[in-house]
Amino acid sequence: MTHGGTMACGVLTCSLVLSGCASVPRKGGFSDVAQVIEERAGQRVHWSQGTPEDAEVTRAVEALLADELSVGAAVQIALLNNRGLQATYEDLGIAQADLVQAGLLRNPAFFGSVRSSNRSSSETNTEFGVVQDFLDILIRPARKKFAAAEFEEAKLRVADAVLNLAAEPRRRSRGIGVRCISARPAAFVTG
Repeated sequence: MTHGGTMACGVLTCSLVLSGCASVPRKGGFSDVAQVIEERAGQRVHWSQGTPEDAEVTRAVEALLADELSVGAAVQIALLNNRGLQATYEDLGIAQADLVQAGLLRNPAFFGSVRSSNRSSSETNTEFGVVQDFLDILIRPARKKFAAAEFEEAKLRVADAVLNLAAEPRRRSRGIGVRCISARPAAFVTG
């Protein structure tokens, strides 16, 4: 193999190896969910992932608890402090990982062999090869499209869970108001 051929083979190998490396945002898709919640419920959500922002959220919850508790404050506390929601947010990370995985090709198989000649000369026969699953290359776009649809579904499912939780305190407070009104004695008009 010539020096130029060796160099080309090395560059090709490095590019194939490095193309398998992917970096993904830590909170992929969460910003879309947070925007939907802000638009529809007017509330803020936070995905706790061990960041300094988590301490700010804890202080915000404590400040809300220090004041008189309104329905809006109860909703905000529920959205920021609910462990079930935090677990639901992890579905976004799983769906995003599936999306990234769908875009990657399976690892190729590299092989090489060196054989010495049967003759008395010092010739060696060197062979190198790469094998890639051809079908994997063909169905990659379909896999990516399917995984992208599942990622969008996961974002909608998470947003739905958040909106349902945000609506619960309002539903309960309306129920309390209705019960209080129906518990009042009826006023009789005397005439």
